[in-house]
Amino acid sequence: MADTLAVPVELSALLGADERVHAVIAGAGQPVLLVTDFRILSSDTQIPLSEVVSVATSGNSLSGGSLSIRSEDGELRITGVPFDQAQRFAAAVRGGLARVQAAVWMPTQRGPVSNP
Repeated sequence: MADTLAVPVELSALLGADERVHAVIAGAGQPVLLVTDFRILSSDTQIPLSEVVSVATSGNSLSGGSLSIRSEDGELRITGVPFDQAQRFAAAVRGGLARVQAAVWMPTQRGPVSNP
């Protein structure tokens, strides 16, 4: 479920044909971030979900929120967003991580084994 923010044209051009957007977030004067099936995408960087190390939110409903996503190579931060939007975006990232991890660890499905 994507948030109510629209996906910018320059980012939609970078999406694959089957790539679904799960969440969108943008802070004041900061790049728009998207969570898709496979990655976190902005106009100047992308992080495969398989490389995400941690996702954290901070703040509260009165003062606003911030979001931090750490990868093996760096960190993305968004500040000055509604706290609930930061939490929904973080939940979408965590959901994507769970899907990626399940795909990696899922045993190969095979038919029934027959004994001769």
